[in-house]
Amino acid sequence: MLFGAAYIRRTVSLALMAYACLPAGATLPDQEPGKDSVGKATVPAVTAEAAIVVDALEGRILWSHNADRRMYPASLTKMLTCAVALEQSADTSRMVTIAPEVAAVPETGLALATGERLPLLTLIEAALIYSANDAAAAVAQGTSGNVAAFVELMNRRAAEWGARNSHFANPHGLHSEQHWSTARDLAIIARHAMSIPQFEEIAAMKQVTIRRPARVAANPGAAVPTIGSMAEPRVFHTRNRLLNHWDLCDGIKTGYTRHAGRCLASSATGDGWRAICIVLQSKDIWSDSRALLTWALQNHELRTVVTAGKGEWQTKVHDGVDRQVACLPDRDVVLVQPTSAPRPELRAVLEPVTAPVSATQPVGRLEVVVGGRTRKTVALVAAGDVELSLWGRIKHESIPGPYAQLLLCVAAGVLLIGTAAKAACACRNRLPSRRRADHPVGQSDH
Repeated sequence: MLFGAAYIRRTVSLALMAYACLPAGATLPDQEPGKDSVGKATVPAVTAEAAIVVDALEGRILWSHNADRRMYPASLTKMLTCAVALEQSADTSRMVTIAPEVAAVPETGLALATGERLPLLTLIEAALIYSANDAAAAVAQGTSGNVAAFVELMNRRAAEWGARNSHFANPHGLHSEQHWSTARDLAIIARHAMSIPQFEEIAAMKQVTIRRPARVAANPGAAVPTIGSMAEPRVFHTRNRLLNHWDLCDGIKTGYTRHAGRCLASSATGDGWRAICIVLQSKDIWSDSRALLTWALQNHELRTVVTAGKGEWQTKVHDGVDRQVACLPDRDVVLVQPTSAPRPELRAVLEPVTAPVSATQPVGRLEVVVGGRTRKTVALVAAGDVELSLWGRIKHESIPGPYAQLLLCVAAGVLLIGTAAKAACACRNRLPSRRRADHPVGQSDH
């Protein structure tokens, strides 16, 4: 048979794994609760209107529901605010003087006063850990000079990261009809943010201690209180309950407004890899998020599918003392895959090379193929040196005319002598055969 049973089973399995080959921003059909990407492990039912789970390594979608539906992100917006600020700010210790527009930001906050001065890093921590709205606005002001300029920067950076189905109208997430995103885009933002070491560290903090100037009673007719001496330090605790009650959780951000409902961006790390989960407009953000993250970690694993310096590939070498050279991958390739998935196919694309060849010289590429599509590509390099052969030197090196002619004559002579020797050997081999034919066994000359 052209195709055996084992081949058919493997093809079907790879087809079911095709989802893993989609890029992070690609459209993916929703996967209903109860069925995962390979149809074996059960995805827990959730109450969220929209949700997604991705691996932080590549941003691959492990499961999604209404991932591209436009939703209000509430304070999940602050992930983008703080990530952009950390990207743009080389010195987070610099002081930010609170502007009137920042002090006027309503609802949950630090009750910042106009003219108060706080370090940018303290404001980032207050925005990300305590979800202080005025601190988020202060972060915007301290990064771009004013909130409007920072909002333009937010939208530009989000699009550059791949979150192109979003529009942000402010840095804190308070409701606006012009402020919306999707579960997919928020996962892209969360993944990028968690790749920033300082953001990752802050997102995992359970509390932050802030020491601020003390307020002094306002003078008669004063618009705002004056700033006096330093007040006692105050501790602000995270609003992310998963950080306090689940050891695997290491971030990220809560969110709530009346229009957005309850939202959560969360992450959990186990067995060397991190899963990121977004749930929007959920009736139980804690149960939904923990269930989806647990499912992801239990039913997927980190695999090293290519190891740097190891392999059995070879490519042809022209004009070398060796006719072939071994080819080795120049780096590891690590993937997150379902535990029941077959190992990827490794497909070497090699090109003949011409001597001289030096070790680590690129000689091709190795494609990691999942479900018939190339998911990763790694360079293949020469394992060692291959020097030019004598004939190669004659062809490629600059040799003065008389010497070149002499070498060509010598080479031609060697070829002629070799040809003559082969012909003589062939004649000697034919002569005994003819004699045996002329004198059959059992007969003799008389």
